[in-house]
Amino acid sequence: MERKEFDKIIADYIAREEESIKEHEEVRAILLPLIGKPINGRTLNKKVLGEKFKFTAEYGSMYYIKGEQNHLIGYSNSSENTIAVEKTDYSRGFDYFDNCCGEAARERIEQIKSSNLDEAFKTFSSIAQKFDEMRVLFGDIERQGLGSFRFAPYYSILASIYAPSKNFSDIKLSDFYFIRK
Repeated sequence: MERKEFDKIIADYIAREEESIKEHEEVRAILLPLIGKPINGRTLNKKVLGEKFKFTAEYGSMYYIKGEQNHLIGYSNSSENTIAVEKTDYSRGFDYFDNCCGEAARERIEQIKSSNLDEAFKTFSSIAQKFDEMRVLFGDIERQGLGSFRFAPYYSILASIYAPSKNFSDIKLSDFYFIRK
C-alpha cells in the first residue's frame, strides 16, 4: 500500500462522512417547522421534501426520509409516529434516530483526525505486504504440487498453523487457495 493511496482512502472516507452530516442537517431543517405533526406522506409530501428527498415506510414500521442516505425519523407502531427533532416526552427524536449520519459521523471524523495516521499507515502497509506474501506462498504450494490432491497432509498441516473454530464464518487458511498468486 502506498502512502498516497492510504491518504486518499482517509480523505474519501471523511468526505463521505461530511456529506452524510450535510444531508442529516438538510433533513433536520425540513423537520424543524413540522415538529408535532404526524409522520405520513401528507405531512412529508413532495412540496415539503423537494426533489432530493423521498418519504418511505419500510421494514414494517420504520419511517424514513431517503436521500443519498436513509434517515430514520420515527416508527408507525408507537408514539414515535409524530415528528420530533430532539428528545420529547413522545419521541426520542430525529437526532437520536439518525445519529449515524449526525453526531456519530462527527465523532468518527474526530476519531480519524486524532489518530496517529503515520502509525496507522505503517501498520496497514505491513498487513498489506504480509497478506500479499501469504498469497504468493499459497501460489508456491500449488506450483510445488503441495496441495491436497498431491500432498495428503495439506489440511492437517494448515490446521496445525491455525485451526478454525466451529464457527461457520471463521477464516480457514485453505481459503487462501482461491486468492493465491
